[in-house]
Amino acid sequence: MHILLIFSLFYFLIFAGCYILISRRRDNLSIEKNAQWIFYTFLAIGFILRVILATLIKGHTIDITNFGSWAIHVANRGLPYFYVGIPFADYPPGYIYVLYLIGLMQKLFSISRDSSLFLLMLKLPSIITDLIATNLIHSLSIKKTKRANALLLSFVFLFNPAIILNSSIWGQVDSFFTIFIILMIIYLINEKFTAASIFSFVALLVKPQALIFMPVLVFSLISTKDFRIIIKSIAYGILTFILGVLPFSIIQGAFFIFKKYFDTLSSYPYVTLNAANIYALFGKNWAIDSEKFLFIPFRIWGIISILLITIWIATLCIKNKVKENLSLIALMLVTAVFVFGIRMHERYLYPALPLSLISFIFIQDKSLFLLYGALSITHFLNTGYVFILSLKDIYYIPGCDPFFLSIALLNVFFSGWLIRMVMSNLMCSGRNASCISWRNGE
Repeated sequence: MHILLIFSLFYFLIFAGCYILISRRRDNLSIEKNAQWIFYTFLAIGFILRVILATLIKGHTIDITNFGSWAIHVANRGLPYFYVGIPFADYPPGYIYVLYLIGLMQKLFSISRDSSLFLLMLKLPSIITDLIATNLIHSLSIKKTKRANALLLSFVFLFNPAIILNSSIWGQVDSFFTIFIILMIIYLINEKFTAASIFSFVALLVKPQALIFMPVLVFSLISTKDFRIIIKSIAYGILTFILGVLPFSIIQGAFFIFKKYFDTLSSYPYVTLNAANIYALFGKNWAIDSEKFLFIPFRIWGIISILLITIWIATLCIKNKVKENLSLIALMLVTAVFVFGIRMHERYLYPALPLSLISFIFIQDKSLFLLYGALSITHFLNTGYVFILSLKDIYYIPGCDPFFLSIALLNVFFSGWLIRMVMSNLMCSGRNASCISWRNGE
């Protein structure tokens, strides 16, 4: 716990320094002239740091063991037979393609399953998407601000301890999954609806959690009021999904994928699974979702919460007149679902980190930048605490744990802050004192 607090404090100081520098109006000509080389240096250092951590720390025992077993199994049996004869595989086909390539390389070069090289191979896809996400953030920033500010924004993401923990230490694939969500939002903002639909369905192939973001796509399409665009976009998305599932359907049958999603989503019938949200705040971590509150099961409360959130998001998408606001709407959606939805794992807040930073880039409200820093620290504390406990073979956090409850309280507070931002429509205008004027030449 102490090491988590130390790293959080260290990142807070770095983040505060970057915030102060971004808020300043003066240009640093030497940085502006060498910005591209500085950015490449950041990427190189970030990559080397991740590789070192990835090889030194085994990762989350259950996840790394599963990924390694799945990679070897699919390489030996082939894609059509992946779900045959394997005791546990709760991932849909999307990421199995990645594990297939890893398994083939492991088999081709006779790499030991217990070697540091194989461990690095399992973590490398997420490490690479960390770098891709950093590059996207940098590219978006350059279009909106000075190069020095773009460097600072890419820096606070690339060296974010929550991002590094997920990909390089834990060995999870939330970075790989989230990159497709980011691309979906960017293409929606640019009104390239077909591409946005394709990326959303690719994300769905990787993780069922992509369903959280589907309302943003669906209601953005509806808001176009163009039947041709709606049909074309949905058709391309569904076609992408079918092609991704097709090799596995040869043996499993045409509709196996629906059972796979249903089984995955229903496999953890708990109110919250180490996610520091509103239910954890009331001591319901790992409580069965059939337990009742005010005579109604938590499962029903969860459904009610999701329906209310979806209705609100639909209203925001349809009434939205500023396309850049879609990043803020997506941020609001994933944060609200994490805090008020049931069956949440601790990692499900991950997409809120890049989305809050991208929202800041588009909307230029300093509250969003501060929210990025706040959520980064609470997410790091939440996932870091779960990871450290897993090293001791402890996978359950007691509902009365004061450290866990403190994180939950902060997450609920920050979600309320975000709701207030959305409700108050804190967009950049001449009357809004919370906005930073950071465009080139301003």
